[in-house]
Amino acid sequence: MKTFLGSLLLMAIVLLSGSCNQQKSEVDEVETESASNNNVAVLSDEQTKTIGLTTTSLEPKEIEKTIHLNGKIFVSPEHLTTISSVLGGHIKSVKVLPGSLFKKGDILAIVEDQQLIELQKEFLITQAQLKSVGLNYNRQKELNQNKATSDKAFQEVEATYNTLLATRSALEQKLKMVQINPSQLTSNNINSSVDIRAPFSGVISEVKVNRGQYVTPSDALFELINPEGLLIKLTVFENDLQGVKVGQNLLVYSNQNSDKKTGATVVSKTPKIGEDGGSEIIARFNENNPEMIAGLYVNAILPLQNYSSESLPTKSVVSYENKNYVFEALGDNKFLMTAVETGVEDKGFIEILNKESIRDKKIVHEGSYSILMALKNKAEE
Repeated sequence: MKTFLGSLLLMAIVLLSGSCNQQKSEVDEVETESASNNNVAVLSDEQTKTIGLTTTSLEPKEIEKTIHLNGKIFVSPEHLTTISSVLGGHIKSVKVLPGSLFKKGDILAIVEDQQLIELQKEFLITQAQLKSVGLNYNRQKELNQNKATSDKAFQEVEATYNTLLATRSALEQKLKMVQINPSQLTSNNINSSVDIRAPFSGVISEVKVNRGQYVTPSDALFELINPEGLLIKLTVFENDLQGVKVGQNLLVYSNQNSDKKTGATVVSKTPKIGEDGGSEIIARFNENNPEMIAGLYVNAILPLQNYSSESLPTKSVVSYENKNYVFEALGDNKFLMTAVETGVEDKGFIEILNKESIRDKKIVHEGSYSILMALKNKAEE
């Protein structure tokens, strides 16, 4: 009897255990299927047609590797010019403001002083004396050649004549420096002021004077920038430095206008690496862009090298919760969301790093985002 009761108890335990295992298996199966279904979108024929769904697959593409740099615009010392007045005087007028654009020959300021009048008067007096002494010099020279006058007398006249020639030449140069043409100067057109003119076309960086101020030849009046001297100082990190060569082209843009990019060329590399692991390169603009000014922080895109890599159209890849995904077409309007690791994006294609997971698979091209939205809506139901 005891043996019979024991057998019944054992059978009950076995049946109960089997029932529990079966229930657990069914639960696991349901959970697995549910988890799988969360990554599979099922569309109707009408939905597929509406979104214009197309498929593609991995294909080798020529990828241009680029690096993104940041830096600052500065002016080369050769193209940053300080303007002063050759003669001292009072500022009669200031014609420009900081930031003003100017062309070569434009008047920046007018300086007025008695020294200018004295300079012109001295030149005209020297010019008149030279005519008189010149006549005497020629006469004495002829007499000396005919032995009609002593050598000493001729030498005295010659010395005076040469002194006046040197004085006139020096005064001519001074007049030219203050923009006065000596050949056109007469007693009827003596000026009391001089125009300070721009030596090139550019932009005013600083105005250091005001009307009525007295200035000397050593005083700085203006600081001018020649746009041809605008350079970009950029930082390149050690891993990318070997790929950067002098003569390479790059595109520069500001944070304020990232859509407008200006071409530039690498002109030098600093032969040292800083404590931050970066090295500086210098680039020069290939074209003039008024938005690019000294002191502006900028970004740059620098191509390094081309290589072939299996890629997908950028439209195939969608982002969700900080990860990238593609949709594999399973057939029967079913689409499996698969995580991918992406690399360089170039010319409408994006490099896929974990290629093996989707190799030889049909991947959605047009319609990826619509499928993602359908899948998210399904998960929220």
